[in-house]
Amino acid sequence: MSLNSSAEPLHYLIQRSLALLRRDNPGGYDEMMRAAGTLAVSIRVGSETCGVEFADRVSVSEREVEHPDVEIKTDRPAVAAVMAGEMSLPDALDTDHLRVRGSMDAVVRAHDGLLAFVAAAVHSPPQQQFERSFSARST
Repeated sequence: MSLNSSAEPLHYLIQRSLALLRRDNPGGYDEMMRAAGTLAVSIRVGSETCGVEFADRVSVSEREVEHPDVEIKTDRPAVAAVMAGEMSLPDALDTDHLRVRGSMDAVVRAHDGLLAFVAAAVHSPPQQQFERSFSARST
């Protein structure tokens, strides 16, 4: 799978990244799914939005989830920095590069799922290509 196009929309980049993770690191993918549980997440990165729903499988749409458990707002440089290990999630929160809203339980599951994703993806060459594609696209 190639992730070379910097013109790919947010939802497509997330779908591709999840597919690569499932293919290249099924144990990491399973850990992410276990950590997230059943969860609906709306994501806004700059002016782009998407929805990610975790249940028996993960589903990504180009629209925000209508009734999300968690809402995440961030920007592309922050996502690229977290994926590259240059910024931690707490640092992103502390510096307002990442804003999260939802119940404590849902936010904790989203956090744990995202940590599992980053931990599994950070050493994968296809994920590093995703990171480059993601950070190359302007907001």
